[in-house]
Amino acid sequence: NAVEEHKFRDLIYSAVDGMLSSLDPHSAFLTPEAFDALREETAGHFSGIGITVGVRNGMLVVIAPIEDSPAFKAGLHAGDRLVAIDGKPCRSISLNEAVNALRGPRGSTVTISVERDESDPFDVTITRDEIRISSVKGGTLLRDNVGYIRINQFSELTPGEFETAFRKILELKATALVLDLRNNPGGLLDA
Repeated sequence: NAVEEHKFRDLIYSAVDGMLSSLDPHSAFLTPEAFDALREETAGHFSGIGITVGVRNGMLVVIAPIEDSPAFKAGLHAGDRLVAIDGKPCRSISLNEAVNALRGPRGSTVTISVERDESDPFDVTITRDEIRISSVKGGTLLRDNVGYIRINQFSELTPGEFETAFRKILELKATALVLDLRNNPGGLLDA
């Protein structure tokens, strides 16, 4: 019993989220809405600013900006802490609410208060756009017949894109391969 009424579903979701958040920074509970948002992102396109966010030590954190996205062009970095979204403090919203606040129709804007390292928070206004995620970049030959492929994240499209890039490198007679996974936030396990 509590002083205020709470929906049973919200209590269960909060309990499961609390249990999983204590495991490690890579475990998280997804509500049906958050799962739908994740599926949309791993499908290869969505409308928003183009960042992957997560919660670390109770703070909303940029896991990685998506290359060539509005957030990437605005200068957001992995590790940036989001203090507020359109003036609403991030400590008082869930991860799902934050994702919904960052996404929106193409051409609309969102203002984010960002804290980086030990500096004072600063505001960044970003215009949302259609985010098309090409998860594999490269497929080029470096010196000494070393092939180079970069995987930005693991989405539904990654296996096919990787195969195309790998075949291109084989045609160029590569004898070694550099597989670049820097700033890759992860994604679909089977990809």
